[in-house]
Amino acid sequence: MKRSFGYFAPAACASALLLAGCGNGSSASPGSAEGTVAVDVGTNTPINLPKGKLRIGVFTQGQANQFNEVLAHGATKEAAKYGYDVTVMSADFDLNKQLDQLQNAATNESFDAIILEPISAAAECAMLTKTLPAANVLTVTAGSSCDKNLTDAGDDLWVPGTLASVAGDTTITYVRKFLQIAAERHPGPQKVGFATGPDIDPLVIAQKQVVAEMAQSNPDFHVDFVYGDWSTPTAVSATQNYLASHKDTTLMLSAYSPDITRGVIAALTSTGELGKIPVLDQGGTSYSVDEIKAGNIDFTMPYFPFNYGAYAVKAIHDAQTGAKVSRFVSVIPAKYGTVDNPTVVDSQNLNSYTPAY
Repeated sequence: MKRSFGYFAPAACASALLLAGCGNGSSASPGSAEGTVAVDVGTNTPINLPKGKLRIGVFTQGQANQFNEVLAHGATKEAAKYGYDVTVMSADFDLNKQLDQLQNAATNESFDAIILEPISAAAECAMLTKTLPAANVLTVTAGSSCDKNLTDAGDDLWVPGTLASVAGDTTITYVRKFLQIAAERHPGPQKVGFATGPDIDPLVIAQKQVVAEMAQSNPDFHVDFVYGDWSTPTAVSATQNYLASHKDTTLMLSAYSPDITRGVIAALTSTGELGKIPVLDQGGTSYSVDEIKAGNIDFTMPYFPFNYGAYAVKAIHDAQTGAKVSRFVSVIPAKYGTVDNPTVVDSQNLNSYTPAY
């Protein structure tokens, strides 16, 4: 992963009155309102962030899977260091519910800052770039925002109106490496089922683009999507249905461990094909490690959900205290590679790997 990028500075920054340090990253300076700091979000109007205790809302897609539980825990634990209040908002994977939650946050002025994991980045763009900044709410995105799903990891993932984008392991760059490595390790003609989430999800949109690219460069690696809702029960039934109608399947991919991968393993077990059809997954969880040891998963690439929450809160605190904030914040620890040169965990290096969740 490319780390600690400077951000794209709008022309308005050159003459910014209150906005200190419009060079690399955002900054905060004493605001005109008493007891606030002015935080540069790349627009003509800064966010006036209160000093002292902050109210932070963590708006997740839903709390019914382990990734989002850990993300919220990371935010809560980091916020405790600074005495911030954190409220976790679950949209239950319902776009309209998340939009309503965000609108209420803007209207009711219930949060000083929010961390948003978008259900549909494109559908929530106006909320991020207009509604929330107009309501003086500082926003950090967890993953892609607006139409940035197909943007490589780096500063360009950020959109003006927000403080930063915390991302990395769910970017198109990381997805591209996952599929490239899958094809390299399983050369020749392959009929692949790719179990994933809803087709409006920012990550899934990136996956579809990479698969379209591979269809041109490596047509022998044929991928069909098996859409779900990031839950195990749906992954079980969707994978069973897929396998029943695709008897020539040679490889199964899972976009997310443990929940989806657990469903894929259960489906293959029920059809008697576990061990016959290799499974590759993303997540690098304790469950993935156990299944690699059991010989049921070929390899995994890790996710770092705790860092999404923790690094987002840290960015908000840095902005509040006047420290520089990179527009793109990588969640990938240096010891596990970078977004374009990630760690691949398999039976050969399992003993040196510690799952993040």
